[in-house]
Amino acid sequence: MTGADLRVRGLDGLRGLAALIVVIYHFTLRFDSQYGIGASPLLQTLTPVLRYGWQGPQLFFMISGLVMLMTLSRLQRPEQFVIARFARIIPTYWFSIAATWLIGRYILPVPGREVTGSDAILNGLVIHGYFGVPSVDFVYWTLEIEVFFYAWIFCLWAIGALKRPLISLGAWVILACINELLTSFVGRELPWFLAHVLLLDYIPYFAIGGAAWVLQTGSSGERRWAWALIGLSLLTLGVSDGLYDLSSGPENAAIATLFTAIMLLATSGRSRVLSSSCFVFLGAISFPLYLLHQNIGYGLMLRLKAAGLSGLTLTLAALIAAILLSWIVHRWIELPATRATRRFGERRYQQWVPASLPIPTLKRRWVAAVLVLAVIVVAINRLLKLTGS
Repeated sequence: MTGADLRVRGLDGLRGLAALIVVIYHFTLRFDSQYGIGASPLLQTLTPVLRYGWQGPQLFFMISGLVMLMTLSRLQRPEQFVIARFARIIPTYWFSIAATWLIGRYILPVPGREVTGSDAILNGLVIHGYFGVPSVDFVYWTLEIEVFFYAWIFCLWAIGALKRPLISLGAWVILACINELLTSFVGRELPWFLAHVLLLDYIPYFAIGGAAWVLQTGSSGERRWAWALIGLSLLTLGVSDGLYDLSSGPENAAIATLFTAIMLLATSGRSRVLSSSCFVFLGAISFPLYLLHQNIGYGLMLRLKAAGLSGLTLTLAALIAAILLSWIVHRWIELPATRATRRFGERRYQQWVPASLPIPTLKRRWVAAVLVLAVIVVAINRLLKLTGS
């Protein structure tokens, strides 16, 4: 197996690790805090470690930062990126919404997590949270962050700003750092919605992933600046006031440092654990596993708890069921739907857009479309705030 193959397997395994962190956290401490999991000496012993499991999505953000720079460095035409991202995310996401809502409503209900059918349909927008629509499953919040990152990094590529990605990402992180310092020492900050749209709470994680890509592909001088960007990103996390009152800024920086080390090890091809078949398999099913595990898993755990199961047995039963369901969805829904959607998108795009249209013109049009959509999202959000909806 070549070094490149090991790096790809390591990246797949890293996705599997991120998904596993989230799932185990939800099936242990999170479930226990809401519904009670029963006596478990092992759970009590592992609590100091498991309590940081909510940071798993941040590892996904780091992976996205690396993957997006890797993808855009090879991109020839803008529609290739848009079609590929749509095909990768939307079919599986829409199926997961339908499956989670139907199972939660008719088979494995979870108290306090019900949403209406109309809200479930609006979840299909991905950015429904900006319009005050509750999620069918709470884990969907990360997709809103990912979609905005895809939009902004695509715009940076389209205007040529990713020819020197460290400068663009560095400026973005500096803006986030300034916002954190203003919050901490002056008591002023950017309006929440603007900071959220610009991803100022999360861009340090994406930037670390981008820097990891430069460490693999850049010159010696670029690699030195990549280390500087990683340091700046960790510093920004360290001076923050934490996320969701679950941890402090220094704790975030410490966990991010650990994730960075693991990511660099995995993408170097030197991690036999993350390159193993087990983690590569988890990486392959990581997207449906992430989307489907929580509500359906909680419904199953509540049913099993009522039947007398508790503690580690309850967690393991839900974990096995979630992995099995995710493999079925990956094999029979995700892979075929992704391929079919990509083929359909490419065929339709060729019919709608003249092949003779210059690529610079295409880039400008795509950037304009992204900016117009962003303005519409902001306007609707502001209108909803003003009307109290």
